Amino acid sequence: MTGRSDQDWRWLSTEAMAKAMGITVQAFNKQVREKGWRAEHHRAGKANPRGLWRPAGRGFVYHYRLLPAHLQVQWQARHQPAPPDPTADRKARRQVIARDEAWRFYDARTDAQKAVACRRLDILLKVEEAVMQGKRKEDALTEIGLEHGEGRSTIWKWYQLVAGIAKEDWLPHLINHHCGRRKTVEITPEAWEAFKTLYLREEEPTAAECHLRLKDLAAEHGWTIPSLKTMQRKIAREIDHRVIVLKRKGQEAYERLYPAERRDKSSLHALEVLNYDGHKLDLFVEWLKGSVSRAFLLAFQDVYSGMIVSWRLDTCENALGFRLAYCDCVTTHGIANIVSADNTMAAADKTNTGQSRYRRRFKIRDDDPVGVFQLIGTEVRFTKVRHGQSKPIERAFGTLARYISKAPECAGAYTGNNPLNKPANYGKRAIPLADLVPIVQREIDRFNNEPALNLANGQGRSRAEVFAESYAKAPIRTAHGMPEEKRRLLLLAAEGVTCRKPTGEVELHGNRYWHEALVGLIGKKVVLRFDPDKLHQPVHVYRLDGSFVCTAPVIVNSGYLSADDANTHGRAVRRWNKAGRDLAAVETTMSMRDVVALTPEPEAPTKPEAKVVRPMFGTAGALALKPAPADAAEPAATFDFAAFARGAALLRPVE
Repeated sequence: MTGRSDQDWRWLSTEAMAKAMGITVQAFNKQVREKGWRAEHHRAGKANPRGLWRPAGRGFVYHYRLLPAHLQVQWQARHQPAPPDPTADRKARRQVIARDEAWRFYDARTDAQKAVACRRLDILLKVEEAVMQGKRKEDALTEIGLEHGEGRSTIWKWYQLVAGIAKEDWLPHLINHHCGRRKTVEITPEAWEAFKTLYLREEEPTAAECHLRLKDLAAEHGWTIPSLKTMQRKIAREIDHRVIVLKRKGQEAYERLYPAERRDKSSLHALEVLNYDGHKLDLFVEWLKGSVSRAFLLAFQDVYSGMIVSWRLDTCENALGFRLAYCDCVTTHGIANIVSADNTMAAADKTNTGQSRYRRRFKIRDDDPVGVFQLIGTEVRFTKVRHGQSKPIERAFGTLARYISKAPECAGAYTGNNPLNKPANYGKRAIPLADLVPIVQREIDRFNNEPALNLANGQGRSRAEVFAESYAKAPIRTAHGMPEEKRRLLLLAAEGVTCRKPTGEVELHGNRYWHEALVGLIGKKVVLRFDPDKLHQPVHVYRLDGSFVCTAPVIVNSGYLSADDANTHGRAVRRWNKAGRDLAAVETTMSMRDVVALTPEPEAPTKPEAKVVRPMFGTAGALALKPAPADAAEPAATFDFAAFARGAALLRPVE
């Protein structure tokens, strides 16, 4: 039975109650008589707004609270009208605001205060239950109060706190609003400002130190200050913790208060993005030249799987070491689409990252050379400076460096991870580089192949398994399709190496390299590209203008008494000699006799004639000019050639 008003849905006729309970009218009336539901003190009215029955016409109506609990919920869900729109009814809006404020106040209380409120609500609900069972409310208050050790008047006061409030909102109104003593000792405003200035400094003085100095200022200026404990409570109450961290610990510590970004790697694939960096190992290492220093591990890590794909050891972080490590990755796995690193001088060197976008290292020039990464088709991106969270490899170094530096083979060479944590055997020995390399390889293999429980894409698998699975499906640019000329760009370039006489061989770090193409460059300087860790492999020779000459293999020293080496060298010399003769034979197809036959006969020289003859006066000359007698004429054989020659010798051309 429902009526026209919004409250009629709460009241049901006898027939409606019996139907809702699933019993007959006679059975319902029997329950009313047995439980005393229609007693006078349960009659609803102005004096008893929470009554259970009231007259209606010729019969009675009963409140739906008499239904079993599960039937109450069903009836309420089926017949309760929709709550009024708070924006349409000003009174309803105030009620909603008051309800939300009560729950907000309750949520901010402690667990102990909430437990007290829950106990009070439990007592009130038990009183309500007893009333519904037919007891008088006064008797229920007394009985339940004695059971829980509460006075009747106390429980009645709790009822007054929830008067006119829906039962589902009783809990926040039953919480204790007493907040303890609020009175504080007075403090002069200037003293409080001086204390904050003393306390909020990057030197991080203690509150006790600042309070001691504040006493001196208070004595000088007549300020009123409370005790140290009161000042500490005032700091915690009035100064935001963020301000304390920013002013005392600095900007970086303040930034750490904000949650770190967590980037999803599931959209990547193997070798799509690599990040690289260097880490200083806590080891003394003896290098090939005999020097001793700590080693740096330069490594490239696949971002998708977390696997270390390549690495090198060096005396420091440098562009060459990173380039050679990436060369190993290109040779073994392929070319990455993107590599990321921080903006240090070694990682952002122009030879590797020149003309990359967002590069903020060194002076940017228009004529900067294109970096090696750019030349082979790998994009370079830079992470946030001094921000290890931007580089996943920093977390890998935390594990790798510990296992490498503390390996059993490195006993005595471990330096400790800080100056205050040196081992007892500090400086006892330095591990040779040749012994360290297999240790590093073993620990990196262990890191790659052990199950990674915290790996986002791992699901309990190892980093190597995740990498291999994605590598088999992803579009990888392998080194097989990469021109050999590009691969050489990743190697070390040594300029100014002279091709020595008389063979043209070049020498590098005690090793000799030679190729027949170097014979034509005897005495000239060339550029060598090579891997400093693999000096027994061939080196690539370039002219100074950058043009490629040849790939020269190493000349291996032979045993002093080795006959096999001597025979091998002799055969090589004989092949060289034969090749020279064959080449010479190809070059000279014409014999010397053919050349002589083609040589023309020399022409007779033409004697020049003098245009003007100077006369000479004298005996010899006069005799020469005298005509001979007619009868004295003789054949040409009697001509005086000697006299003629003497006269001709005296002739001179006119200048």
